[in-house]
Amino acid sequence: MRIDILTVVPELLDSPLSHSIVGRAIKKGLVEIHVHNIRKYGLGPRATVDDYCYGGDAGMVMMIEPVENLSILVKLKPCTFSNSS
Repeated sequence: MRIDILTVVPELLDSPLSHSIVGRAIKKGLVEIHVHNIRKYGLGPRATVDDYCYGGDAGMVMMIEPVENLSILVKLKPCTFSNSS
């Protein structure tokens, strides 16, 4: 099984993905986890990925362009499926 995670802070996932049940599944080859940094696909010289909230409230809204660009690339990557039955 392949799992792709899109995130702004991929380094935060290093420990949970390597020292848990998920880490054991990775070592056994039961799952492949690919962590992708959305900021690599950000806009402009600062690789911006967040936008202002509609209405001016507090919080963070992700820009659609970086997420869409990365998700298109992830979808294009070949995926292999195995049938263990």
